[in-house]
Amino acid sequence: MTPRAHAKDLFELFPDLPYMRHRTPEEQVARLRAQVNATRARAMRNIARQREAAARVRAAISARRRR
Repeated sequence: MTPRAHAKDLFELFPDLPYMRHRTPEEQVARLRAQVNATRARAMRNIARQREAAARVRAAISARRRR
């Protein structure tokens, strides 16, 4: 029994597909650390933005109470 077309390897079906480049463990760790650092930086920006928004809301609420 021959394997069905959809069960074959994609690289067999589409030989021009690019293969994943092999990365050394050091490259994998460096890539992961870069992703972690990017995520931390984005999180810090988001936290600062949320704190500014919360401060604006608090200021608006306290201005209403003074009336």
